[in-house]
Amino acid sequence: MTVTRETALRRLDGSRKSLAVAVDLRPGEGIPDVLLRATAVNGFQFPYQIVQLIGGRREQRFSHFGSGKWSLSYEGLGDLLGLPHGDADIQPLLYGFSAKQQVTFFGRNLPLKQLIGHRRVAPASLRTLGYQKAVWHISSLTFDPKSYELLLDHCPVCETRLNFLVARGISFCHRCVDADNPMRPVVDLREFPQGRAQFDDEEALRFATDLVNPETSLADLAKWNIHPSLRDTDPGHLFEFMAQVARAIDFRDGRCGALEAKFSSVGEVSADALSRSARAILGWPDAFVELAESLKDTWFFPRTKDFYSHPLRVRLASPFYAKGFRKLVTSALKLSEKSTPILRRPKENSAAAIVHDVQQTWEDNFRFARASKSVRQQVEQTGLPINTLLLCYSRKGFECPDTIMRRTFGPAVHTFATINPTRRTRGRYVLSLRDIVAALFSGAGNPWPSVLEAIAQDRLPLVKLSQQPCLIDSVGVVDFKPLKNFFRENPVGCDQDGPPIIGGEAGFHLNCSIVQISNLVAARLLPSGKMPISEVWAFRRSYISPKEIACRLLMNGEFARPNIVGAELNEGGIKPIVDSVFVRSRSTVEEFYGERLRQF
Repeated sequence: MTVTRETALRRLDGSRKSLAVAVDLRPGEGIPDVLLRATAVNGFQFPYQIVQLIGGRREQRFSHFGSGKWSLSYEGLGDLLGLPHGDADIQPLLYGFSAKQQVTFFGRNLPLKQLIGHRRVAPASLRTLGYQKAVWHISSLTFDPKSYELLLDHCPVCETRLNFLVARGISFCHRCVDADNPMRPVVDLREFPQGRAQFDDEEALRFATDLVNPETSLADLAKWNIHPSLRDTDPGHLFEFMAQVARAIDFRDGRCGALEAKFSSVGEVSADALSRSARAILGWPDAFVELAESLKDTWFFPRTKDFYSHPLRVRLASPFYAKGFRKLVTSALKLSEKSTPILRRPKENSAAAIVHDVQQTWEDNFRFARASKSVRQQVEQTGLPINTLLLCYSRKGFECPDTIMRRTFGPAVHTFATINPTRRTRGRYVLSLRDIVAALFSGAGNPWPSVLEAIAQDRLPLVKLSQQPCLIDSVGVVDFKPLKNFFRENPVGCDQDGPPIIGGEAGFHLNCSIVQISNLVAARLLPSGKMPISEVWAFRRSYISPKEIACRLLMNGEFARPNIVGAELNEGGIKPIVDSVFVRSRSTVEEFYGERLRQF
């Protein structure tokens, strides 16, 4: 540290407190990093002892997350450390916190959850530099931006997570100490160098890390020459969205098993996924649209109510992003959802029909239906997923609302508008149509097309339950006998070995909520992304939910609720397959209840 005349005069000023050993600021350090280093070199054991010298509280949280969350006051710290210009030198290192859970990180706006509350170090870099960096404590980064060495957040010997609470020296584990001298650490983290992060596109990864690296000034970011529409976007916002995209890539590729339920909780992402996400931003908009198209069937929570919308759309709903950025990315996501339509619509003034040069596959029809506004509207009106609607069209049971697709499927016998029960009958027990179908049918295949055709033919009576806009949720059953007879005669559904489906469709067939499906995917009981439909049928044959059990008990005259059923099963020693999910073994449950759970 160079001692100038001004520095010397400040240290000689008796009104200013100063440490015995002055500490300078190193490139890329944050205040928690400087404090930890100053604590060790001055012989203190705890960082709060230094902060108490400037009037701070003992309970202050000394971490990057804590500095952002609680806007800790460090007035007088500059002089205490012996910095040339006092507090003016540490001003750029302070984290500002806003009501939107944003924190200012060296001029970038990041979600608070991007700052972790513990320590991470790059052992080889620590040996070379002799200090730790603030960028190592950004949640989504798992490596050092310069050397690409993977970061270490726990002691390799005792496996204790590193923290900022105790100072044994920045290069040592705070818990592993000499038995005869508790102040002497014995595990040097520098002796445990980590491997190099795996990725293929170094240029793109460098772009991603420059967005949040304090050692890259905001002015230097102009060298990347990104698309003009993105240049005014806050670098922190851009990095956060790239991390969200990288998270989706990791989940799709099987590298991520945990699903995050909060907008800002991205968590760690792989260097490879981050580089691919960054390359898509560098190639905006075409490269991003191409990547977004490959992610549109990736299933991770949370999702919008429309499970056919792009999974990244819900991330943009976060108040963290500026309105202009949300609008820009939403437009690109819409392009990815509608890309590569299989059937081409004729011009309005043209009488041209579709030319069937190539036999259309089910996947072709699905992709076109997904891009069709009228089919998507029917999904909302009926509550039926696209794969079930396509089966209804192909069996010529119900008319397709899309005029172009209708030419492919031909005329139909019924329309969904004919299913409109107006009479509400009071009965002892009433079940929704969705619940009773899930309770009575546990075989292979999709039962809904045949059930809906029977309803349209007045063979299965329904009653009106509510004024819900969705058909399936607005009708119910009081007389269970006709449906029991129907499923006794029709034990197998159609589409037993059809094309893959997405998570929202699986939730419909298993009568599960979006959150429950997400938990099943996270527990590896269902695959992520597109699911082979045979696996969904196999899951239905193997497992049963408390909701289905309650419905079957109700049909047999025994009132029950899912929570009561769950408690009864737990008391009987029948636990869920995995702690985080709700399902149990179907065979075990049916044996436990016996005749009480009969279907017919």
